[in-house]
Amino acid sequence: MKTPLRNVVAVLILIGFLYGCSSSRTMVMPVRHILPDVHADTDTFVAGIAETGITPPPGMPLAGYSKLAVKSEGVRTKLMARAIYLKTPDSPSVALVQCDLLSGSLVLHHKVAERIAKKTDIDSGGLLICGTHTHSGPGNFFANTFYNNMAANKPGFDDQYFEFLADQIAKAVILSYENKRPAKLATGTTTITGVSINRCLEAYLRNPEAKNLQKKPDALDATNPYLHMIRIDLKDTDGTFRPAGAFINFSMHNNTSPKELGSICNGDILGYVSRQMSGNIKNTYHPSWKPLCATANYTHGDSNPNHDQERVETFSDLKKISNVITEKAFSLFQSLDDKLTDSPMIGYRAKEIDVFSDNTIDGISIAKRPVVGMPTIGGAQGRGRQTIASHIPFFAPGYPRLVFTGGEHGHKRHAGGPFQSLILPKDTFPHHLFLQAIRIHDTVLLPLPFEVTYTLGMRMAEDAQQKSKKAGMTGVNRFIVTSVSNGYWGYATTPEEYSIQYYEGGSTLFGPHTGPFLSAHVSLLMEEMALKGSGGAFPEPYDIPLEAMRFYQKDVTPNGERSILKAPEFHLQREPEEPFWLVKWVDIPKGGIDLHRGLVRIETSPDQKSWKPLTQNGIPVDDDGGDIAIRCTDERKKTHMADYEARWYSPKIEDTAFYRFVILPRGKFDTLYSNAFH
Repeated sequence: MKTPLRNVVAVLILIGFLYGCSSSRTMVMPVRHILPDVHADTDTFVAGIAETGITPPPGMPLAGYSKLAVKSEGVRTKLMARAIYLKTPDSPSVALVQCDLLSGSLVLHHKVAERIAKKTDIDSGGLLICGTHTHSGPGNFFANTFYNNMAANKPGFDDQYFEFLADQIAKAVILSYENKRPAKLATGTTTITGVSINRCLEAYLRNPEAKNLQKKPDALDATNPYLHMIRIDLKDTDGTFRPAGAFINFSMHNNTSPKELGSICNGDILGYVSRQMSGNIKNTYHPSWKPLCATANYTHGDSNPNHDQERVETFSDLKKISNVITEKAFSLFQSLDDKLTDSPMIGYRAKEIDVFSDNTIDGISIAKRPVVGMPTIGGAQGRGRQTIASHIPFFAPGYPRLVFTGGEHGHKRHAGGPFQSLILPKDTFPHHLFLQAIRIHDTVLLPLPFEVTYTLGMRMAEDAQQKSKKAGMTGVNRFIVTSVSNGYWGYATTPEEYSIQYYEGGSTLFGPHTGPFLSAHVSLLMEEMALKGSGGAFPEPYDIPLEAMRFYQKDVTPNGERSILKAPEFHLQREPEEPFWLVKWVDIPKGGIDLHRGLVRIETSPDQKSWKPLTQNGIPVDDDGGDIAIRCTDERKKTHMADYEARWYSPKIEDTAFYRFVILPRGKFDTLYSNAFH
């Protein structure tokens, strides 16, 4: 394909991907660093946990597959915000928040920090909000127009979902603060192999770390096998310490297409891990509270889940991989029983810079203008993850620029050539960069708003460790890059990986030196933490203009009646699909259905007279778990009602028992019961 034609095609694709909307309005999001009003002293190490739902109503665009994604029709495995509060007598407090979202968001981080400032002692520098990178969660809440337009199937910033999200996350953080009690902590590491593959092996093999190996690694070998854990125990009502949960880092690219999973919100593989770990802790240790496991990502940027490449992925595939991860993670959790301490070291350093005016550190400069590469349009490697352009030369991976590579973008071919700057103005890209390092005893979390590749993450960890040791820090042996945290900036690769221009390199917006630039900043934070202790450097207040659209469903008054449409019926499926019981009903419109709150559960009875909520292995069978799906199937515009269905997947049914679906109250409507089935 000749260069002029190639540029025209790229421009047309970019216009279609980025501006496929009717109209938008410009709104301004103020960014302010507000100090907390509360000062909380403690004479012992304390911690608290809490979680809140963040699932939107049906109708929100889903983020991760750009225009190839879909709008949500419902949910299976609710999207959650899981918060862990930590404080020692000698340290500032920190809050670790894991959300079942594509990533964090800079404006979301600041908004949550602002809302918790009046009720907690948590400063924004000690607040971490990270995503799991599920591709079956909403977008349209980012701090820049580029990813608000690019990440989901509909462009724009949805201020109503943003406000809901900020409220729910702030609520989780505040509750974790209010739930604090004397605590103990332990950390550990295990390895898990076989659950991921490197999807850009040729790029990985460009790294000297791989070249110097005696045996050339294959796609299974070239992924990050480490799972790191911070375990939290709390003092129970009887005075003994029992497990409250854990914060986990594991590299897992949660990127199954929502089209293949029924167009419903879900937490993907790590969403199941969090639920399974919580259940295992509850059933083994029997604390008086519901345990919480916040499973965050790590260096997942160049990997895919090790799914069958010959067929569409299912929830069974997600659970198959999550089972492997959970088994190893829970074994590690139990191994920490006798390694708990009540006097951990806690601290943080944080800063925010504008890379448009501050793009150099230690002689390392990133590009002055971000650029989208040609392979970004082709998509990532792996079944179901490519676009129609993925096999066209120059859009396909492995077509780097071979001449004139001395510019700030090196080997990258610019999508649209010189026309890109006309349709993608510079100020629509991310450029306010929030950087953070959080110490939890012998572990340091290094949150970044990038999808970081395995080798780059290891280099950054090594650089941070060397810098901190040189500055006098002791007692730290884990440095964990926590990807997609506090914002979203696309990818970050090593310069060697970048040079071959796969999807990941093409999506590294600020050029080949992005990785070294980030590593230098993170290492400087570690040096400052060692020399100055906790604290941060934040800019003067500023505003971010965003192009706003409204997708969040309005809550309107229903004019109909709630009723069962169809009695429960059983559907036997061919593997790998799961069998399920199905019920259909009429309910309030989508805007008021509140999928973030409990809506559907299963009850059981021996005689159809006395009913009780069904539990299996000590876990309630309801839509907080992993096997109840809810979907909106139609809207009744005249009566402002909607049709819904609930599916109970992989049901475990006893021959002598009866079961029924229970639809919990919504709006003016009381509880609704299905007919009994068995």
